[in-house]
Amino acid sequence: MIWSLSRKSSSEKLQEQAKSDYELATDLDRSNRSFRVKIALRCRANIDRAFISSAKSAESASQDSEENTELEASPYQLVRSGEGYIYTYIREEHAETIFQLGRDYQEGLIDTYGAINKAQAVADQICQELDLPDSFQTLSFLLDDEEAVASGEQDND
Repeated sequence: MIWSLSRKSSSEKLQEQAKSDYELATDLDRSNRSFRVKIALRCRANIDRAFISSAKSAESASQDSEENTELEASPYQLVRSGEGYIYTYIREEHAETIFQLGRDYQEGLIDTYGAINKAQAVADQICQELDLPDSFQTLSFLLDDEEAVASGEQDND
């Protein structure tokens, strides 16, 4: 019984591997650019997923004020990849920023462009940590939604 309590779940092992990959990517020299880009793409997926989860949590909390359904910021996000589902990792301070950003967006405290710009600042910082010359674009789905709404309004005019 004691032995089974000390064993880590596969989820915990996968989370540790995601963090280890991120840390390795920040320590690699410039010759391993492809691995660093791979980790950056995982970070982008993490940011998008964390933002959506946070916004959904804020929406649930506002609709269900009696139940405490709030999530907490997590540096780990389970995302779908070509290989199935994988855990992604961003540093805790980045996760907290994105989590708060999703809540603020859902609560109407920040607009689409403000959310994108603030998330982009986090992405730029991550790419700097990974020593990548170019950043990745985050929250692009918000622009798609904004354009769809705008084109729908134009069709109705």
